[in-house]
Amino acid sequence: MNHMTRHMMTVTLIGLLAGTASAAVKVTPLRISESRSKVINKVEGEKSFTSSDNGSLTIQLLVAGPEVTGATHFGKVDVKKATDDAGNSAVSDSRSRFSRDRFSELNRKHMWFFHDNPPKDKVKIDIRLKVTPRGAKRLAVLEGSLVLRSTDYTQVTAAPSAGKAIADKALGDAGITVDVKRVDAKNGMVEMSVSDPNDKLGDIELVDASGKAINSGRSSFGFNKKKTVRLDSDKPLPSGVKVRIPIAVKVTNVDVPFKLENIELP
Repeated sequence: MNHMTRHMMTVTLIGLLAGTASAAVKVTPLRISESRSKVINKVEGEKSFTSSDNGSLTIQLLVAGPEVTGATHFGKVDVKKATDDAGNSAVSDSRSRFSRDRFSELNRKHMWFFHDNPPKDKVKIDIRLKVTPRGAKRLAVLEGSLVLRSTDYTQVTAAPSAGKAIADKALGDAGITVDVKRVDAKNGMVEMSVSDPNDKLGDIELVDASGKAINSGRSSFGFNKKKTVRLDSDKPLPSGVKVRIPIAVKVTNVDVPFKLENIELP
């Protein structure tokens, strides 16, 4: 096994720790979109799995500042107040504790796909609200907080072998198990069953003998900390192919408060 440690910058925002210098992070609205729906009749016996029968309001925020550079995930979005210019609340009451507490990867490649020179100190984050009655022109106030997370990883690199588990002390210490289910060298595919009870696993990659990432696609599905991960390459797997497994060894969470006013509604 080969081990490699990658250090990512920790983030300190808005006086997180007593005695440290506060950092200026600017939060501004970029885009707001609205979707409305109404159930006219219900079919007897049919259940509804939608979060709202009335629609949703999504506001995209730009979080910018030099301290954002090292952030890898965001989560714990807590909207304390959101009211329109008529005093109606737009705070969604349909989000579960699970969805409020979960962290999502900041996929910078995706969010800046159409940017000629993707910024390292800026990220886009969507905040979901509920729609308010028609006639409102603006959100008078949107106030709350979210958490940015930065992570230091150690990496385990191993050759995948179908039907065998990848055994490594770093994986065991983190409580992670990785069982290789299929290796299809001709079609450039490796499929694994992964258990990550402590949320310490990063994005697994396929790498060649030189350590260069070669997977062109990654998909996963599952629940309760267990999932199936599939890695695909657009070419047959080369000799000496390995999987690189990042394991979080240090996680830093920082609060980012925001208060925005007079946001024009669509």
